[in-house]
Order: sequence, then structure tokens, then C-alpha cells
Amino acid sequence: MQVVVGVVMANGWPIAHHVFPGNTADRATLQAVVDDLDKRFGLRRVVLVADRGMVSPDNLEFLSERKFRYLVGMAGRRNREAAAVLAALREEGTAWQAVDEENRLQEVRLPGQPVRYLVVESAERKAYEQLLREKSMGRASAALERIERAVAEGRLKDPAKIGARAGRVLKTDDADMTADDAVEAYKQLATVEAGFRDLKDVIDMRPIWHKTERRICAHIFVATLALFLKRTLRRHLDRAGVNLSATDALAALRSIGVDELDLDGEPHTVVSSGSRDARRVVKALGLREIAPPERSPGGPKREPMAV
Repeated sequence: MQVVVGVVMANGWPIAHHVFPGNTADRATLQAVVDDLDKRFGLRRVVLVADRGMVSPDNLEFLSERKFRYLVGMAGRRNREAAAVLAALREEGTAWQAVDEENRLQEVRLPGQPVRYLVVESAERKAYEQLLREKSMGRASAALERIERAVAEGRLKDPAKIGARAGRVLKTDDADMTADDAVEAYKQLATVEAGFRDLKDVIDMRPIWHKTERRICAHIFVATLALFLKRTLRRHLDRAGVNLSATDALAALRSIGVDELDLDGEPHTVVSSGSRDARRVVKALGLREIAPPERSPGGPKREPMAV
């Protein structure tokens, strides 16, 4: 069984999650999630930030009807609306506004359109797309070389077949959001993507070896709780000035060991303090002792080790 997992994050914190059948398109999940958020939290002002995979005219109309504001990325390729925005940008010749040292933007309005368009020039995005282009060019080059060899060896002769083988902006309706705030809010999608990577790779949410829907949902619920705890750990590390990622901090904590010794017939529990990084993490969490909880009466005596 395949499922689609949706996680709702607010300011970097996972606040809700949803499980859909595996054949559910991303765009089809938005309305159900918004209805759920509205019923559970009764939020007064919401700005939904989503990437272009969630954008559709029906979804944007739905959000407007529910009085939810949106900030969405626009598909740039084969998109008439985006093309009109870029054309207006060239015609207006407005000066770029600096967001920070590496990013700048321009706001564009189209005649008769109530929404705002923010064209962002991002150094980070440019570097990312340049890397994608280089990879794509490498793949295209290798494919053309294979075609060239096939033609030279006489395995590919039909011109039609040769040709066939070779041929293979931010938008928001929130009038009160500043351009800088819009860019900063959209950057939070990177936090969402990092959260999904955590669920898949660090928390090991998949594969799921369950046979009933109820157990699958329970497994995903526990995984999202683990994501919340990981974000809480990140917050404590930042406040304490500990320069470790939450993933590295969890790895460091594995150096803390617990063992039971038998001294003259009397059992004793010994807890090691772990590595230097482990001790820094424990201190950041405000833990004064790291011994396991006391056992029930009659069990072996615990000797907590102070940190």
C-alpha cells in the first residue's frame, strides 16, 4: 500500500499531519487540509505558503473564498501569466530592491489583477538551477553521443527516428505583507523540505511494514511526533549556542552508555557521560542527570551520574 503524507508547518514547527491514499495528487490535498486546520485551530489570519506543485486556479479560488491568504510560487515555463509578469517587468524598468546581500526583488502589478507578483532574483536559486542545467547538459551530451554512435555503426538510419530520439515568480493576494516578508516566508518551504528529509532519512519513517490502515497511520503519527521533538532539540541547541545540527546531536547522544555491574552480588547501574558533544547536548537540554528511571521496589539499585 502506498500513501501520501502531508505535514503542516508553522514557523518551522510541525503542527498537523495528514495521510492520503497513494494515488492522491498534491493539488488535491490542499482543500482537505485547509478545512481541517480551520476546524481544529480556528485561525483568524492565515497565509498559506506553497510551492508551484500545489497551485491550481481551483485551489486559489477556494482559499480566497475561505478568506485564507496565499503566497505561492509560479511555474515559469510555458506559463502565460508568468510570461506577462516578466514582460511587464521589462517594460516598467523598475529598480531592483535589495532583500539582503545575495537577493533582490521587484514587485509587479498586472492591469485588472488584484494579486501582487514578486519577481525574486536569488543567488542561491541561481546556483541551484545552474547545477541542474549542468547535470541536464551532461545527460543530453551523453545521449547525443549514443545516438551519434548508433548512426555511425548503422544501427540507426531513419532520419525521423533520429530526430525523435534527439528531441526529447512569487504570487500573493495579501496586500499587507511586505516584499521582504514574502521572500522570507517563501524561504520557509526549505524548512518543510528539510522536515520531509528528516522523516524519510533520519527518523526512518519508511519503509512501513504494516498491513492495516490504522497501524500505518499510527506509525506515521509517531514519526511526526519524532519530527516535533527533533525541532525542539534544534531550538534548545540554538538557544544554548551549541553549533551542532539536531541530527549530529542525536548521533552524539549515542555515545552515552548504560551498563549494569555485579559487585559482590549486588547489581549497580553505571551511566557514562558520553563524548564532549554529548555532554554539550545534555547541558543544552537542561538535564542534570542522565541515569534511567528508578526500577520498581525489589529491583537493582540505580546510581545516577551527575552531568
